[in-house]
Amino acid sequence: MGYATALQTLRKNYGPGTDRGDVTAGYTAMIAAAVAALLYVAAVAAVQKTIIPTGYGGLVPQFFAEINTSDATVLASSGLFVAAPAAFLIGFAGWRVFPPRRRITGTLLGGIGALLAYLGVSALGVLVIGVLSVAGFATFDVTLPLVFFYAGFRLTWWLTVPVGCLAGFVIASRGTPA
Repeated sequence: MGYATALQTLRKNYGPGTDRGDVTAGYTAMIAAAVAALLYVAAVAAVQKTIIPTGYGGLVPQFFAEINTSDATVLASSGLFVAAPAAFLIGFAGWRVFPPRRRITGTLLGGIGALLAYLGVSALGVLVIGVLSVAGFATFDVTLPLVFFYAGFRLTWWLTVPVGCLAGFVIASRGTPA
């Protein structure tokens, strides 16, 4: 088998337009993570422009208003470096373990997958810090990934879970599991 044939096979099995449901679910979850990050930045910008009211009489908590748009952009884009691969792996594995046969199942599994992505991001963070510690670049401390997990969950759960549900609905709507 030549190099070009191997690349064509790789693209067919894992690239855009693949018929594999597990790979498609992973891509869908990864795209959902990117959409959630973009919507998060847009929501922070809307709060800063007072389009969305804050506080006890508003739609979002007061601490949300303390984040400026540039910080939200940095947080969302840097978090996406870990969240997108974690979302892909969870979408891929989730399809393998529980392939959705109905739209309601896909919707529920998408929401659960979004919640599991937070744990996946934390686990990847602990793994990266552990590897850096073994290599001598950092001291091993699991509190930093756990703080990021808590802060990320608290700031974005209200957005990522519905986006995950929508992604699950979309992937379940594409047909029977492969």
